[in-house]
Amino acid sequence: MRLPRNPFRSSKVENLESQDLFLKLFQPLALGALGDNPWDSVQVIRSAQGGGKTSLFRVLTPECLRRVAEGTSPHLGDIAEQLRRIGAITDSRPTTLGIYIPLGTTPYATLARCKLDEQDPVHLFYALLDARVILTAVRGLQTLCGLESDTDIDRISFHWPQDTPNRLYEFNTTKSLVDWARTTERDIWRAIDRGEARSIADKGHARPYAFEALSQNVIFVDGVSVCDRVLVMIDDAHKLVAEQRKLLLEHVITARLSVSLWIAERMYAMEPYELLALDTASSSREYSAVVLSLWWQRATDSSSSKFYNELATKRLHEAGVEVPFDQLVSSSVDETKEGKSIQDAIVKMKTKLDALKEEDQRFSNIDLTRKDRLHSLDYLIELKAVDLYMSGIRSRVQTSFDFEASVPTPTSAELSSLKAVAEYQICIQNDLPLYYSAQTTYKIASWNVDQFLSIAATIFDQYDAQRVRNSGEKVTARIQDKLLSQVAQVYWAGLPKRMPGGESMQRFLQAFAKHALAESLAPTAKYSPGITGFGITSKDHERLRNCSLKVDADLLDFGQLLSSAVAHNVLFMRPDSKQGKAGETVTVFYLNRLLCVYLGLPIGLGGWWRRKVDHFASLIKLERGKSESGLTLFEDRKISK
Repeated sequence: MRLPRNPFRSSKVENLESQDLFLKLFQPLALGALGDNPWDSVQVIRSAQGGGKTSLFRVLTPECLRRVAEGTSPHLGDIAEQLRRIGAITDSRPTTLGIYIPLGTTPYATLARCKLDEQDPVHLFYALLDARVILTAVRGLQTLCGLESDTDIDRISFHWPQDTPNRLYEFNTTKSLVDWARTTERDIWRAIDRGEARSIADKGHARPYAFEALSQNVIFVDGVSVCDRVLVMIDDAHKLVAEQRKLLLEHVITARLSVSLWIAERMYAMEPYELLALDTASSSREYSAVVLSLWWQRATDSSSSKFYNELATKRLHEAGVEVPFDQLVSSSVDETKEGKSIQDAIVKMKTKLDALKEEDQRFSNIDLTRKDRLHSLDYLIELKAVDLYMSGIRSRVQTSFDFEASVPTPTSAELSSLKAVAEYQICIQNDLPLYYSAQTTYKIASWNVDQFLSIAATIFDQYDAQRVRNSGEKVTARIQDKLLSQVAQVYWAGLPKRMPGGESMQRFLQAFAKHALAESLAPTAKYSPGITGFGITSKDHERLRNCSLKVDADLLDFGQLLSSAVAHNVLFMRPDSKQGKAGETVTVFYLNRLLCVYLGLPIGLGGWWRRKVDHFASLIKLERGKSESGLTLFEDRKISK
């Protein structure tokens, strides 16, 4: 099985039928999110859609572990190194029996609607879960040990303890255990399909027995222990109804399990107070939370860039394109095509600075001469940085002295801190390309694989068209800027479908952008490279997490809108920023970088708009009604460069 002509159009790599192709495309850097020893506690792995949860699980299945442990292909080396680091394999064999249970492919949520008289419907869910775990475990053992068919099933044995009660210990052969599991699944689903759920109410389990029954100490093949640990991976927990999810999480966190257990879910399944507490997620011997986007945020820029470049390059090679992704796109502005705009801007900027030097004698000694071998755009950015430098000095409160010393030419260090703002303002004000280069694409991905693939797919379509027409080897900065703006437009238009309250979030972001654009384009560089988020104090953060309908309905509305945006990767949190007053921490909510592209803001993690949550709550209140002028506060307007 091969990827389509555009290798980025296939986003669900974890669903590829070919194990070999999946392993070729898998990026082992992602395994770093699990830490060095992920086995001793329950791991709850969370992300928005497209965060990479399922791929992490699939690489731990018996089929993949066996291929990696035994494989000699070069593309397996990095994966093997990471799997050995966490102890999932040794140099010769898998040490882990991975049992992958995807809840999204089976309608377990329908069990909650069953009428069972006095029996709890969750008991049927536990029975089905036990049956699926047992069947997957036996199939996994057959894969690990090379057993060909069900005729070899008796070579597998479970040596149950004699002093512990457990429903599964009643089965003294593997065949009888498998027969029970198959019969349980068949009978329960058949009864539910026929509307006869009451007839199978007694088949339910009071708790998930398989998590207690299975361990490396009880599993044998031909009388020999075959694994060092058992790992159960429950995927798509967000597909359960709230009560099922709650009870399952409570049980596995508090019970003494014999298996290592990982649970993956999309963040929208969490309650608003949980989402707004991602920064303070529980971590103990019993429970460890991993939020993939937060983990990537804490990683270095070079790590995330390496991840995306290798991910993309592997897909390109599999599709027959022997070029690294970062070589598909230009990393600089084509000055032969943008030359007139740049030269016009240089003349305009130099005229302005000369006039300032003439007007204010403090700046008379500042040298505006272009340095040797400095490209035109770099010279323009340097001139703009000098402009920001001079504007900053002019904005200071004047001293009482009649004479002020002249200001020397700013040093390279003084200008370097202003160049990010200068480049942003120059590009916006002169209609020059701003959003381009592979590094920019990686940042705009906002730590989400699906988002990166949607961007990369658009860029590759352009590259492929140019290749067919022989019209250029790389996608130019101007075209990249246009393409990324188009992807951002689609993302913006899709917000109402992407998240609950999407239309309100659009209006909120437009209101925010009025402030952010004004501050980011201000003549003095207050924040580098501009305003791209908003912050609230830890005290207000706590109020938001604990608000209720009785206490403050408007604050509750804002908290729900904010938590929904975090759950769907529209906003992301940076907790405990040591900024503002001494000893005060702030939680900053930054925009998804595609929203920055749409709103014409810089993509760097720059300054943020500090406001009380009551201010935001008042905006939400006004947004629900009409002002005296007949317009909502978040009046729609088109935002462009």
